[in-house]
Amino acid sequence: MSRPAAILIICLAPVAAAGDRRGTLTLPPEARVSGDLITAGDLFGAEELRAVFGSDADDVAGTVLAPAPAVGRTAPLGASTIAARLRPYASASPFDLRGNARVLVQRSDSARAAAPTRPLPPAGRTRLTRGIEEAVQAYLAVVAPRLGRVAVTADLSDDEARTWPHSSQISLAGGVAPYTGRQTFLVSSPDKSATAVRVNVEAVPWRFVAAHDLDRGIVLSARDLTPAQNPDGAEDAADLIGRKLTKPIRGGEPIPEQASESVPLVKPNNVVSAVVRKRGLTVRRLMRARGTGGLGEEVTLVPLDGGRERLVGRVIGFQEVELVTASAAGVR
Repeated sequence: MSRPAAILIICLAPVAAAGDRRGTLTLPPEARVSGDLITAGDLFGAEELRAVFGSDADDVAGTVLAPAPAVGRTAPLGASTIAARLRPYASASPFDLRGNARVLVQRSDSARAAAPTRPLPPAGRTRLTRGIEEAVQAYLAVVAPRLGRVAVTADLSDDEARTWPHSSQISLAGGVAPYTGRQTFLVSSPDKSATAVRVNVEAVPWRFVAAHDLDRGIVLSARDLTPAQNPDGAEDAADLIGRKLTKPIRGGEPIPEQASESVPLVKPNNVVSAVVRKRGLTVRRLMRARGTGGLGEEVTLVPLDGGRERLVGRVIGFQEVELVTASAAGVR
């Protein structure tokens, strides 16, 4: 009795319950490639991939399996390597890899002039770009913790995106201190040589946000604000101090301009302290306000004796105004 031929079956994804549909990919004994990389689309037909992966078929077809052999050479590619590369898609589309234990991949001279590499589909590019950006952020949190939060932007060519490892065990290295601006990192996985990736890194700016939960109607003070890496916060705390909240704000959140309003610190006919500072000298003069002003706003002032002099000052506190020009208070 002859022994039956062994058939390789690699199951990707947990064992399915009875009745669950599983796709099947059949590994050919040989394949021919035209570029520097071997992709799933070089080994499996478009209809076969579509039957197994549906709308993800284009992404799977562009998945890099291994570097191609030199021109005119043939190299084996093991089924276990192929299975490992396609594993990220198995959870959504469980399948079996059947056929040979390896495929012989040949790269010939004539194939070099074949059709250009297929562009990476938009969905695949978006997913890979996000993965790169998150990996760089995690790497910088370790090697440059003083940067705090960083915004990473990866602008990848098709070749760079297609060669990004699909393994979950990737590692990064490289970059140049202070690790901001245009940076180049090396990404690698246990079964693939390092690939260079270029990104732009910016530290998230420090701004002022709510230090704790703030109720509607309170007048903001310095203790209500704290610096945080949040691009939507206020650049200057002075822009918020003394303003009245028109809506509640949760701690850690930025305070938008429309969530506060100016509080009158000076009203018409108030006697105010007019301040002039020059060359380290501070002069105060009592004057009468002729308008209403909140913090940072300008009001017109007149002398208490009813003289015709008119001065302009900026409100800096409760019934306190800093005159615009030193000469207005007689300081030369």
